[in-house]
Amino acid sequence: MSWLAYDTDGWIDLAAAKAKGAQGVGLYLGFNLLTAQAQTAATLGIGLWSFWEGAASNPNGGASQGTADATVACALADQAGQPKGAPIYMPNDQVVSDHAATIDYFHAAADYIKNQERTPGFYGQASIWSSVKGFGYTYFVKAPDGTNDVIGANIVQSVLPHQTVGGVTCDVDEILTADYGGWNAKGLYQIETGSGPPAQEATMILTKAAGTDGPWYLVVGLTKHPLSVAQLGAYNYLLTPAQIKPQATQAWLDSIPTV
Repeated sequence: MSWLAYDTDGWIDLAAAKAKGAQGVGLYLGFNLLTAQAQTAATLGIGLWSFWEGAASNPNGGASQGTADATVACALADQAGQPKGAPIYMPNDQVVSDHAATIDYFHAAADYIKNQERTPGFYGQASIWSSVKGFGYTYFVKAPDGTNDVIGANIVQSVLPHQTVGGVTCDVDEILTADYGGWNAKGLYQIETGSGPPAQEATMILTKAAGTDGPWYLVVGLTKHPLSVAQLGAYNYLLTPAQIKPQATQAWLDSIPTV
């Protein structure tokens, strides 16, 4: 079971995200994740998750930079009213050029965040996750890295195509666990799974009409995205076999709006 989500550094209309079926939205502390967004999310009944990001190269700065960034991130989480049990996702949004410094960065960041009685989360590649998870990172947003390794991931961030939600360009994400580190002004947020699939459950499948050579679509939630040859190749190795459905009916495809 999985659920639709978005993340963006734009000023997203959270009501528009919920209307599309999203159970969560990833925003950036100190930028577009402020107290007002947390209050709106609480009113709508959806969760947010918190990214912190400075320069993409910051992890190359090692332990001292990790402590400095975590200090800022914790202060911003305090200002936004983020509960201490909700993770601050510290990012590795680059190709790793100095592995040792990167690991030291995340070790020091986790230590500082835990010392503030807060919860460290990690955003980045599966290869780095395997090296840092032992430092106390209990939540993981997997960035596109050319692999389909989602072991330990709470959220998987997609590659292209992006989707426009309320006039803002967003990454389309897949939440894999009911507890993904979500929160809003009411406190921690967890998806209620109930006894069956939730109404907003995401379908994230690669498909074409039965008996045709294409076009292929990525179906996410209640919308479908026509794919270029390059995008098709990317999704073929990023999605698991269970997420590929090559024999959809033409009538079913026609019933889904195109983005």
